[in-house]
Amino acid sequence: MNARCGVSCAIALLRTGVAWLSFVLDRLCVVLVILLLVAILSNTGLSVFCRYVLNNPLMWTEEIGRYMMIWLAFLGAPIALRRNAHIALEWLYQRLPRRTRRIATLLIRLVMMSILVLVVLVSFPILHRLTGSHSPLMRIPMVLPYASVAVGSLLLIVQNLDLIFSGADRKKGN
Repeated sequence: MNARCGVSCAIALLRTGVAWLSFVLDRLCVVLVILLLVAILSNTGLSVFCRYVLNNPLMWTEEIGRYMMIWLAFLGAPIALRRNAHIALEWLYQRLPRRTRRIATLLIRLVMMSILVLVVLVSFPILHRLTGSHSPLMRIPMVLPYASVAVGSLLLIVQNLDLIFSGADRKKGN
């Protein structure tokens, strides 16, 4: 009886921990995405102003804008996953029986989890190889833009785990 409670208590603690981590990381991602959107808007505005008003284009704005958009995509994906805002075949999904829907959702999340784990495992050796590489204009270490793949995948894993543990269905707002 005691061992059974130990396992179920550990699982409950894991669920609570993952839910808390998911919530905190979601809030952090939202703040970072807002800051990135402001930075991208400012960068683009500066680029347009310098190119068309001052007739003196800044070459670095395109490069830094590209890297900010990459980070924006990989930080925005976990936000969308948590809110069930990714593209889905809702028409087909809604026509499935409730039990089949739950099984399909779990299978999709497990496949997604395995792909994300693979992406993380593959991305770390790539990041290691990029250690001495720098971008052409700004001399930004290329590890920074490429790290967005690993960071975004890890964030997606946490959000996906939370959805699996909570048993959230594909309804918006779960």
